[in-house]
Amino acid sequence: MSGASTTYLSTREAADRLGVSLRSVQLWVENGVLRAWKTAGGHRRIPLDCIEETLRLRAVTAGEIAAAPGFDILLIEDDLVQVELMQARLASLALPLPVHLRVSTDGYLGLIALGEAEPDLLLLDLGLPRMDGFALLGALSTSADYRHLPVLVTSALSPAEVAERGGLPRGVAFLPKPVDFHALRSHLLAFMPERGRAGPRPATRA
Repeated sequence: MSGASTTYLSTREAADRLGVSLRSVQLWVENGVLRAWKTAGGHRRIPLDCIEETLRLRAVTAGEIAAAPGFDILLIEDDLVQVELMQARLASLALPLPVHLRVSTDGYLGLIALGEAEPDLLLLDLGLPRMDGFALLGALSTSADYRHLPVLVTSALSPAEVAERGGLPRGVAFLPKPVDFHALRSHLLAFMPERGRAGPRPATRA
């Protein structure tokens, strides 16, 4: 369907163009990552220029996903000092598998990265720009695609402050900031035996 100067795609066409699952596109639309409007029949239509911008962002923020065997972590963190610290310390934790760390700097870009490839572990800050960690966790809870995704939240908020904001979904682990890297290593070891594999899984295509 075309407007005066804009080409629109269906959610299925958008998923094919982006190389992600249909559910990922639906999730992005529902949470404002992709702009869309609904036809009279209730079908979503997404501007082609929005798809092209999303493709550009994926290339800039996610880069090439490594195929080497190891443990894939998606870190969603806007504090670049924390990102650099995590990168440096992960290399020194003497883990049984090599760790591949992907980084997104806000919740929107994190949803895009999750749609690109499901990690072994989502390491999530709560205080994010545009879409905070609480909103992102709420979005993931609506999708069966991420039902079994291990999530470890890091935050400077106290457990009481987290509870005041509605708490965390069942099964989500919490690690206070500043991060205790001995505790982080224990969490990673708990996930690694069953989750380590040969490279990150492509997102499920519906």
